[in-house]
Amino acid sequence: MKFRAGNIATHVFDVEFIEQENRKKQSLPWHLAHKKIPYLDQEGKRVEPDEPNGYKFEMFVFDALQDTTSAAILEVKREREFSPVKNAEGKASPQTARRDLVNFYGTWLEKAGIDVPRDADGNVEGAIEISPLYALDEQEFAAKVPKDLTFDGRLYLGED
Repeated sequence: MKFRAGNIATHVFDVEFIEQENRKKQSLPWHLAHKKIPYLDQEGKRVEPDEPNGYKFEMFVFDALQDTTSAAILEVKREREFSPVKNAEGKASPQTARRDLVNFYGTWLEKAGIDVPRDADGNVEGAIEISPLYALDEQEFAAKVPKDLTFDGRLYLGED
């Protein structure tokens, strides 16, 4: 990482500001990205290229930040707040996001005094989902979770 912090692309804008930006008509800069773009070969079969084969022009909402008169930045712990999904498989995929969320909820269980098995890499062995209808944060969870709860590898806690 070149800089100490990154942008996780979670922004909150005032409606009036967005309307002002929209009135400018294409005021945001274009960014050029060299991408691997699937295509159909001469027989009509889909080809997934190994190397970038095309260009994509993109605009990013964070470029509008230069037009703001005030802004606030919230620094968060990546492992608690951010697990990107950019790829179908491997790094930054739905599988890694699911793993990170299960680990996040595993920590809630452990802090509430519940034993959670983890593998050699520290990942929870099993699946955990805690609905926001059950608890919005670690403190609410700790106050509600039954003290005799045991984790047997699969746990879903939903609405009471």
